[in-house]
Amino acid sequence: MARSGARRPSYRGRQRSHFLWAGTLESLKAGLAFGEELRSYHAAYRAAMAVQQEEARERIAASLLPACRKFEFAHWQRRVPSRYALQPLSAQGSVLDPIGGRFNVGRIDPERIPPFPALYLAEDQDTALQEALGGIESKKGLTFRDLALNRLDSYAMYSMSGQIGIALDIGDGSVLKPLAQIIGEFPVPSELVRWAQRLAQPTPGSINSVASIMQWTMLREWRRMPALAAVDAPSQQLGRMARAAGIEAIRYRSVKSGKPCLAVFPDNLAHSSSYVELDDPTPPEYPGLIRRLDSTSWPKLI
Repeated sequence: MARSGARRPSYRGRQRSHFLWAGTLESLKAGLAFGEELRSYHAAYRAAMAVQQEEARERIAASLLPACRKFEFAHWQRRVPSRYALQPLSAQGSVLDPIGGRFNVGRIDPERIPPFPALYLAEDQDTALQEALGGIESKKGLTFRDLALNRLDSYAMYSMSGQIGIALDIGDGSVLKPLAQIIGEFPVPSELVRWAQRLAQPTPGSINSVASIMQWTMLREWRRMPALAAVDAPSQQLGRMARAAGIEAIRYRSVKSGKPCLAVFPDNLAHSSSYVELDDPTPPEYPGLIRRLDSTSWPKLI
C-alpha cells in the first residue's frame, strides 16, 4: 500500500498490459484487424487454387490412379476414443472434429470447405497412439505419452486387417511427380501477389515439385493453418483430390515414428471389394457392433 501523500506512478505515455497482451489498446485493435485480413488473404488464395484444382479434376485423377496398387495388411492398429468404442470402424469422429485428420476435412468451415471422412490406422499400437495424441519421442527418457500434446483421455485399441484395391502409397513421394507437374501450372492471380506483398507475406505460388508437395503434406504442425486461417491444410487438399479420383486409401509414413499408416476413404468402397475388418471376437452383448467396413456397411460408418 502506498504511503499517504506519496506520489502515484504515472502510466501516461507508457505501454499498458491488457491481460496477457502487451501494448496499447490501439495496437491490439490493429493486430486483430491484421489477423482478420491475413485470414481473408489465405481464404482467397485457397479459393483461387481450389477452382483450378476442380477444373483440372480429370487430369489430376489420371495422374494419380496409375500409381495406385493393391494393398493388404494384417493386424494393424486403430486407436478409438471411448465415445466411439462400440463402433471402432466408424469414421464419424473425423468429420465431427473441428479440423479433421491429416487427409480429411472436419468442421473447419462446412459451408465453404465441405467435410469428408477418413478412417485412420497404423502398423503398430505405439504409432497409432502417437498419431492420435500428437506426441513425440524424447531422448531424455520420456515417452511420447509423457509429451503428448493432447490429454490422455480414455480410449480403446483395436486390431484390424484388410485389403484395399486402390491404394496410393506416397512413402517416397515419387508417385506424385505427375501431380506436381499439373498443379505447378496453376497461375496465381496478380492481385493475390500484391496482397501478399502488402501483408509482408511470402510471394504466393503453386507447389510445383515432389519435394515441396511432400514437405507441405507431411508437416508436423499441419493443424496450424486450419486453426489459424480457417483453410484446409495442403495434406487435406491432397486427400480431397485423391478421394475425388476414386482412390480408396492413402498409405503414408508417420512423421512421429516413421512407421506406415493408412487413411481409408469409406465412401469410395461403395462399389469395391475392398474392406477393413476387426481381427478379434466382439462381445455378444453388443450385436449392433459392425465388424467389417465394406461396400455394404460404409453408409452406417460415416
